[in-house]
Amino acid sequence: MSTSAKSCILSKQYHLTKEETVYVLKGTLYNYDEGDNITKIHPGESFHVKPRQVHRFGAVESAVDVVEVSTPHLDDVVRLEDDYSR
Repeated sequence: MSTSAKSCILSKQYHLTKEETVYVLKGTLYNYDEGDNITKIHPGESFHVKPRQVHRFGAVESAVDVVEVSTPHLDDVVRLEDDYSR
């Protein structure tokens, strides 16, 4: 489980091989796609990220608690934008 503080925006990224699914426990998770279109994921909902799918998660309205599961390709991250200079 992970928690993102309000106003926290993670990196805009994609994975070559890795797949991941996030399940929202609390708060509303925003996902920004390649064109910066927003999908809101509410408590009790999940969002699946396929390989090469550009995504950027953010906690805009409040802190968000999520459970994330993924394939074991932990170093498979191509960052396109990152507020934390990673």
